[in-house]
Amino acid sequence: MTKSLLNIIILGPQGSGKGTQAERLEQRLHLEHIETGQIFRTMAGKNNALGIKINNLINLKGRLLTTEFVIKILQSYLSKVPKDKGLIFDGYPRNLTQARALDRLLRLFNRRLTHVIYLPISRGTTLTRLVRRRTCRHCNRKFILGVNLKKGATICPNCGGEIYQREDDKPRAISRRLSIYLKQTKPLIKYYKKQGILITIDGEPPIPVVSKNILKYFS
Repeated sequence: MTKSLLNIIILGPQGSGKGTQAERLEQRLHLEHIETGQIFRTMAGKNNALGIKINNLINLKGRLLTTEFVIKILQSYLSKVPKDKGLIFDGYPRNLTQARALDRLLRLFNRRLTHVIYLPISRGTTLTRLVRRRTCRHCNRKFILGVNLKKGATICPNCGGEIYQREDDKPRAISRRLSIYLKQTKPLIKYYKKQGILITIDGEPPIPVVSKNILKYFS
């Protein structure tokens, strides 16, 4: 396996800034940013057999995609990534079954995980951040009201698309998502700590501070 190639996972509860930090690492370290949620949202919007199937499962029936199905899609995706380009996974894996499946998948591509960045924040911070989060329907860029988006804004400053609040970012959904996280995702921390690749970075400070603390491990 190529030991010098970076293959990173970024973990943390909802609102911890995983997506933002993944984007920053993508640019700074020239990585392929793999956000599974966005991959499947994009696919669900396509009018083909696979897109219709995914839309039916996740949007109409509210079901989670099976690990086998996700791995199959990721295998196709990874086959198109240059062999000399590192990866950063954002939003995946979410449980131990997925983590072990991802380990097996990476071995198929002669890769291995090199770092797992964990961004812990409090429950209160999750609620505070997510109820103010808005998303662009067109470019999927995320904003925080009062931070990088004016209150009451309806147009994306990045692409001009419509700004909206995702159902997952409403209080009731946030509480449900946190419960799932505590039950399924937190055990991953122990799993990766045992492998010696876990890096814990406080996710509470402002974005630039968190970025600086992360990059210390890659300088």
